[in-house]
Amino acid sequence: MAISDQLALHIASARYENLPQTAITAAKRLIVDTMGTGYAGATEPGCAEVTDMVLADGSAAHASLWSGGQQTSAVGAALANGTFAAALDYDSLHFDGVLHPEIVTLPAALAVGEREARSGRDLITAIVVGGDLMCRLALSTGRDSAWFGTSTHGTFGAAAACAVMLGLNKDQTRNAIGLALCQTSGTYQAAWEKTLAKRMQSAFAARNGVVAAELARRGITGPVASIEGKAGFYAAFEPGDADVLLADLGRRYETLNTGIKKYPSCGCNHAPVQAAIDLGRQGGIPLDSIERIRVRVTPYMHNLVGGEFDPTSNLQVAAQFSVKYSVACGLLRQEFKLADLGRERVLEPRVRALAERVEIEIDPVNTGFLQPATVFVQAGGSNFERTVDTVPGSMQAPLSDAEVAEKFHDCMSYGAVAGKAIDGVCLFESLSTLEEVDDLSQMMAAVFRPDYRKKHAASR
Repeated sequence: MAISDQLALHIASARYENLPQTAITAAKRLIVDTMGTGYAGATEPGCAEVTDMVLADGSAAHASLWSGGQQTSAVGAALANGTFAAALDYDSLHFDGVLHPEIVTLPAALAVGEREARSGRDLITAIVVGGDLMCRLALSTGRDSAWFGTSTHGTFGAAAACAVMLGLNKDQTRNAIGLALCQTSGTYQAAWEKTLAKRMQSAFAARNGVVAAELARRGITGPVASIEGKAGFYAAFEPGDADVLLADLGRRYETLNTGIKKYPSCGCNHAPVQAAIDLGRQGGIPLDSIERIRVRVTPYMHNLVGGEFDPTSNLQVAAQFSVKYSVACGLLRQEFKLADLGRERVLEPRVRALAERVEIEIDPVNTGFLQPATVFVQAGGSNFERTVDTVPGSMQAPLSDAEVAEKFHDCMSYGAVAGKAIDGVCLFESLSTLEEVDDLSQMMAAVFRPDYRKKHAASR
């Protein structure tokens, strides 16, 4: 059977009751984390403009925006919520594939599921299947090109997730995958230039996945050999190993290998910032007498976060994608939180001055993606050094359930600063027991619309 046929059959046959409980539990944690970071990111730069666009297009109001419950089309909601979820760079990360599955699959699948009044079990299934496809594609390729994997692989993952939510059959699902190929795109250029477009590339993938599945449901055909064809994904984008893509398909899910970020920054910063925080917290470093800072990183890390720290244009993106700022912040503040992406803290003279002293050292023999990292500090005539071999939040150092819950509520509080009204407790409880939700549209109404909550409370 052709690769695309095997994928289509697997996706169309996916059922909640056949998923391992471990994958279900992992998916629920990732959904909680993604909605929390999405809510917190909804008022960050660029998000208001996207919101205005999707609300102004006159589409039917079927799906909720995570910023406060306004409704638009499923396509518009996928685009807007996908932008919110990526805005803070605080979202889940598949560390081996180096991509972000849930900021693509969840905005797409939830928008469709809310409109179709599907169940929480359907949503869990969609997130597991769609995210697994994204990660398998990433693992099957070299991941050394200029294509942005979250976006290029994400269109396929979102299409798969939406195919599950729409109950597409095998042929329809194969068409959806083919239509995903026709729309996939996205390169690292937006991240290298530190533009707001970086946080929209995954949102484009979410939107395009909805479009692919919706068109397939209506009978539009797509390429049959979307992965393996002579102009399919492997030929046109990145060479891939089909054996890796298909190994244990339906028996092993990469959802189990997707971690939850500890810090709101590019994953390439996490090992260095943890090393800096550890050095700051151990004490003994005269912070006012720091003479030199060196950060040793892998070539991959340097490519994304090793440039100059220049917050004069896109301040927040510059902070998220600068190892110099991350290390300076970690040393001086012994933390890296959402507040550290705000204008006042990013532009703090003391931090900027220290960031300018950070030198980047590339370890050419290290082929790792996100680790290890070593921070060296010379201060007061003494040398200090800290190496971090394991990225915080990865499967080797996962966040506990309590830490995931704390992060969620921190995100709710951060988002509430902008005056948005949402029942965060209700949302957390609903997502924590998602398998018991019969109608996603009612769940979203209960969370985002106070009039619905009052009416529902009065009827009980």
